[in-house]
Amino acid sequence: MTLKENKNKVLIYSPVKGSIFPIENIQDEMFSKKMLGESVAITPLEGEIYAPCDGVIDSVFATKHAICFKTNTGVEILIHVGIDTVKLNGKYFRCYCSEGQNVHKGEKLLTFCPHKISNANIDPTVIVIITNTTQLSCVTPSVQKIVDNSSVLLEIES
Repeated sequence: MTLKENKNKVLIYSPVKGSIFPIENIQDEMFSKKMLGESVAITPLEGEIYAPCDGVIDSVFATKHAICFKTNTGVEILIHVGIDTVKLNGKYFRCYCSEGQNVHKGEKLLTFCPHKISNANIDPTVIVIITNTTQLSCVTPSVQKIVDNSSVLLEIES
């Protein structure tokens, strides 16, 4: 059975406290044109990333700026902190999870320092990407402007 045949609703909560803005305003075409999948951009108000739902950590980038996550229902999520933060080589980041780890909604995955990242002239925007969007029936972003990890960020029909 493919994900499109399943027709389950999955709620993805915001992994970070912040304010949502149009993804098209990001200065990186990979994200702004949604080349990796349906996406939401969040200006972080705090530097903590939480699991957006129950699932498994698929991978953690060596530079700790991004985590690939898979929900228990098969939705694939990339949580990417910042634009060009890979250049920091993990500086200002601390990871609390590892590949293959089962996590629950609200569990802390990562911390980062948005102010220090900004002071390094790097954009600290957090981007949440549904990387298997094409396998899903519908991905609906939140209409909220301010979110935290109790806010639904995306509603997905698989």
